[in-house]
Amino acid sequence: MREHLLRQAGVISLSQARGAGMTYRQVEHKVRTGEWLTVRRGVYRLHAAAPLPETALWAALLWAGGTAWLTAQGAAWWWGIEPQAPTRWAFAGVTSGRSGPGVQLTRAFVDPRDRPATPRRPRGQPSLGGAHDGGALGA
Repeated sequence: MREHLLRQAGVISLSQARGAGMTYRQVEHKVRTGEWLTVRRGVYRLHAAAPLPETALWAALLWAGGTAWLTAQGAAWWWGIEPQAPTRWAFAGVTSGRSGPGVQLTRAFVDPRDRPATPRRPRGQPSLGGAHDGGALGA
């Protein structure tokens, strides 16, 4: 679980916490005591983690789930093309298609050949999962 939190800017999904051996009750305890903050349904941020654009991006990506790939201004920001992070993160891919506050999801097919095994890491930041040369990032 520590690796998830370190790699994901202090953000973790419920399924990741459960996969690391935590029970629902343990997750609820962390939220109740304020150690974790709920940022989206099933997505939490460490109280001590600063609310940076990377934190918001990870929360949106984990909430989107599936094989969501970052697109539009968010991808441009991630690759250092756009100086400002967006206020609404846009993703495309095989998702449930649900959008929410600050997140726009679009169903789209992303060819597996466009998903290299080793993602590039722009701007000296940790990887956000798979990346392809077009600038999209995925879970």
